[in-house]
Amino acid sequence: MILFASVLVPVAILPTLTGAAGRLYGAEALLFSTLFLLAAIRFARRRDSSGARWLFAASLLYLPLLWATLLINRL
Repeated sequence: MILFASVLVPVAILPTLTGAAGRLYGAEALLFSTLFLLAAIRFARRRDSSGARWLFAASLLYLPLLWATLLINRL
């Protein structure tokens, strides 16, 4: 799980690196991806229901927040 979450960090900032999105998107994508990675690390360290809830909530929020940020950046 940590491997997959860590791969999201460079993939999420790829639109900024290719010029498809601005620096604001890049900063927010880096923030969201880092928070998701921290939730995955927390769950990997302590496999309890609290960690699972945090990771589940992070996974539900990650992509919509990323898309909203990209959409707002493009306006």
